[in-house]
Order: sequence, then C-alpha cells, then structure tokens
Amino acid sequence: MSTCQYLDVSKNGDVTVVRFRQRHLLVDEGIVQSIGTELHALANGNEGPKLIVDFVGVLDLSSLMLGKLVKLRTKMAANRGKLILCGLSPEVWEYLDETMLSQLFEIREAESDALAALS
Repeated sequence: MSTCQYLDVSKNGDVTVVRFRQRHLLVDEGIVQSIGTELHALANGNEGPKLIVDFVGVLDLSSLMLGKLVKLRTKMAANRGKLILCGLSPEVWEYLDETMLSQLFEIREAESDALAALS
C-alpha cells in the first residue's frame, strides 16, 4: 500500500496499521527523522484518520523517536483522528511509563484490541 522505507503500512477497512521494519528504534538520527516524516504523512489527508502504530517486534526506542510519536499524536488530534499504540514490548512499555507518556497515548495490548477499539 505504501512506499515507506522504514514502515510497513496496511489498511484494515478505514484503519491504517503501521508496523516498524526496525527492531531497534535507537538508530541514527537521520533514520528516526525519516520515520517521523513517514508517520506524519500518514496523519495528513482525510479528516478523522484512524491510525494504529503496532510496536510488535520493537525492542527499544530513543527519546527522539518518542518525540516523533508525540508530534504524530498532535497531528492526529488536529485532524480529529484517532491514534492507538499496541504491541509494546515490556521494555518499550517501561520507557513510555517512566516518561509518563503512557498517560498521553491510548495503548492496547494487541492489534486486534486496537482494531476493536476503533470500530
């Protein structure tokens, strides 16, 4: 569906599902910037987009990547969209919790749970 370099993007009805191709999101700044650009592009367009970011397989992420996720959430809210994160490893969940960002995002255990929440 998409020509993203760092993300796998699919559609499930009116919901866009994103999965990372990288297991470690501690990669260099240029790659994280590119991932942010790809995520931002998915938030553009139609009013009221529904987006699931599935972290299955992701083992860790950087603070820069967290910043990209916060910007994505802001963009989705501006477009009256809905963003759900899912599939967080214990390490990623702990990082989000330590930074108190787990309170900012809607988080579901699995993609199926996120899809059910958006239907």
